[in-house]
Order: sequence, then C-alpha cells, then structure tokens
Amino acid sequence: MPQQVEYARPTAISSIRSDQVGNKLRLAGRLLCYDNTTNLLLLSSGPSLDCVLVDITLCLAPRRTMPFLREEQVQIMVVGHLERMEERLPCPTLPPYSDPPEVDLSLVLRAILLDPVPELDLALWNASIVNHLPK
Repeated sequence: MPQQVEYARPTAISSIRSDQVGNKLRLAGRLLCYDNTTNLLLLSSGPSLDCVLVDITLCLAPRRTMPFLREEQVQIMVVGHLERMEERLPCPTLPPYSDPPEVDLSLVLRAILLDPVPELDLALWNASIVNHLPK
C-alpha cells in the first residue's frame, strides 16, 4: 500500500507559532534577502514586517538554477517543516534601506519545495488563510 504524503497546511507568516513546530507548512511571501553561504532566506508576509527564516538547503541541486533568489521582493511559495533550533540562527543581511523585520531566529522552516509565484495575490492568500483559521 502506497504511503500517503503528509499534508502541508497553508499558513500565513504572521500566524506562525511555536506550537506548530514539527508541522509541515505551506507559506507564501516576498523574499527580503538570501544568504548563499548559509542557504537561509528571510521571507516576509508582504506589507507587514512579520518574517520567517527559511533554510533552502534541501531544495538546492547542482543542475537546478534559481535565478529568482537574486531578485528582491520576488514572491515565492515554500513547503517545509517548521523546526526550533537550540541556538538562534544568523539573520541574512538585509538591504540597507529595509526596516528591521519581526522574526524569531530560533524558528526555521526547512524547505523541501521552493517556487516563484509572481502571479499570486499575496493579500488574498493571507486574507483567505486568516479567515479560515479554526476558532
């Protein structure tokens, strides 16, 4: 019998909580910055300063290019497992004109899928998730 794939719960970056550690999440947001030495990126929920660290090491492959990682504010969707780190991770260097984000450096999403989604309406994505959260 084939094994079922674990469901990735669509989640707004602003609603990530520490009790979701271990869960598989699907996030969408804007790429604020990427550090190619640590393979960490900072994903923003859009107009707010809520951010999450994403480790994309598992998404990298020698023959797969990801030119969108060099673009600022590109919209991406990631699927991965949320983990809590023993020690805080280093925050990737932000562009000098950026306001400091609100990010928990002890939480990281270990991405297993990463794709650009330029056509996604990020405001609608966030609103639809927030409106369908269980009470």
